[in-house]
Amino acid sequence: PRRGLSGLVSKLLGLQVAGTNEEVTRELSELYGAWTRFSAAHNVTSWLAHGALLGWYWGRTMQPWDDDVDVQMAWRDVARLAARHNGSVWEGRYLVDVNPNFGYRFYQYDNVIDARFVDMLTGRFVDVTALAAAAGGGAAVGAAEAAEAGAMAGVTVSCKSVHEYLYAELFPLRATTFEGVPALVPRNVRAVLAQEYGEASLTRRFYRWFAYDGEARAWRRVDGLLEGLVRFLTG
Repeated sequence: PRRGLSGLVSKLLGLQVAGTNEEVTRELSELYGAWTRFSAAHNVTSWLAHGALLGWYWGRTMQPWDDDVDVQMAWRDVARLAARHNGSVWEGRYLVDVNPNFGYRFYQYDNVIDARFVDMLTGRFVDVTALAAAAGGGAAVGAAEAAEAGAMAGVTVSCKSVHEYLYAELFPLRATTFEGVPALVPRNVRAVLAQEYGEASLTRRFYRWFAYDGEARAWRRVDGLLEGLVRFLTG
């Protein structure tokens, strides 16, 4: 998601810049590596979401058409991020920018992103969305509560957009790797992705002008005569 840029600085720095698919993917991979280092140093818990989670599902890497990295966090962890790190710069390059409106837990068009981790060199960013109880505003889901998944299995949590999840679909989080570095993903990745993108997202091997190479577990750009066929197949 691109919507919900918080401060003026982030608005300026977060402008998407042009680049080839390979360049963008490399920049995002470096960015995600920096985010994991920041998270480890400051005990920040996040997990892959949206397009990044779909990329993990297909090959444990970014998808070649993505232009940002999506993660989710518990609302109270975003509050801690805001209190301790908002406006700070990590490794002299990455800006932590928390939306001052992150505490308002109801849908706002064009304001659904709660924080960003911005690469001030490339303009790429990690989009952070916070999850809280779907009833809105009050109780928030904390990372430490993951052990209580059995008791909370039927609880619905959501971010400020239309995405809602059962607690048991997310927790306990699963340890894995993404872009070659440690990552966390929801307990039931397939259920989360199917809810957001539809069942076809789990099996469809053509998207835009890319085809999935199952042997390499990677998306390959299709050029030339086949491009028209791919466009036709993917709508």
